[in-house]
Amino acid sequence: FLPGLVSSGPADKIKGYNQDGMVDRLHADGYDIYSVVWDNGDDHVVNNSVLLESLIESINAQKIANDSHFENIIVSWSLGALTARHTLLKMENDFYDGNATAHHHSRIYVSLEGEHQGANVPLGAQYATNPNTLGGAALSGILNSPTATEILLYHFSHPSNPGQGAHTNR
Repeated sequence: FLPGLVSSGPADKIKGYNQDGMVDRLHADGYDIYSVVWDNGDDHVVNNSVLLESLIESINAQKIANDSHFENIIVSWSLGALTARHTLLKMENDFYDGNATAHHHSRIYVSLEGEHQGANVPLGAQYATNPNTLGGAALSGILNSPTATEILLYHFSHPSNPGQGAHTNR
């Protein structure tokens, strides 16, 4: 269990992922399955990436200790896909640049509905989120979260010209 993660461990403990017995079949075929639920899913991708890197390193250390030479298969969706992609790329670059002692040892990366090219919330809808109204306060909090500022193609608070570009976090 790593700080910052709500849970990390065999996915069969999380019943929702075992649709049609998929997790059971994979586990029976010899796969170890881990599920990650972020403690703060709205945090910056880079911060969650640090946690995922720690988890991958921990899993790889367990595999080495058990004389396992199978490579990881990473499946992720939505913002988790961006975090996984960032993590794998950083680990790859660090390894080949000589800044890391271990490789990520992942052979397959599957992205399901990851916002790799950004997300689009119409600017009119963003401007309509008045933080002084009940619904607007909730939407304003979401639109100004680190996650939203990183993935929105256009953000109403663009510093040099509001509504004309991405937030500086992107």
